[in-house]
Amino acid sequence: MFQEEIEASAEEFNLSKALVAAVCFTESSFRVSVVSSSGAIGLMQLMPTTAVWIADKIGMNGFLVSSLTTPEINIYLGCAYLNYLQKRFSNENTVLCAYNAGEGTVSTWLLNSEYSCDGETLKKIPYTETERYVQKVNLAKATYSNQKLWS
Repeated sequence: MFQEEIEASAEEFNLSKALVAAVCFTESSFRVSVVSSSGAIGLMQLMPTTAVWIADKIGMNGFLVSSLTTPEINIYLGCAYLNYLQKRFSNENTVLCAYNAGEGTVSTWLLNSEYSCDGETLKKIPYTETERYVQKVNLAKATYSNQKLWS
């Protein structure tokens, strides 16, 4: 289940191992080579443009989109992106919304009083798919946390 890769990248990017495992499970069911209909690739279902952007941002020289099916690279970049989103948004559910629906979309939601009271936390998630995604990740995270897989 890619425990070593998850542990190493989660630690480097100051993330919960259970959260990273939950995102992998929710995004791909731990399938290494899966490609979504929208073009997202690998375990953490990274869009090629996002992967190129985050690889550049963290100084990963020589990154190739074709390497997104390599578990270590996909998890590393997925964790780097989650870390970036954590610094951008203070609430973990908001981070998960941004991972699923896009940073720009979530930023717009946060400015709308129908969806956010404080500009930082979503009281309502307008996309049903994203709302379900957050629920699935949180359920999987609780499962991975409770199973103490990371001792």
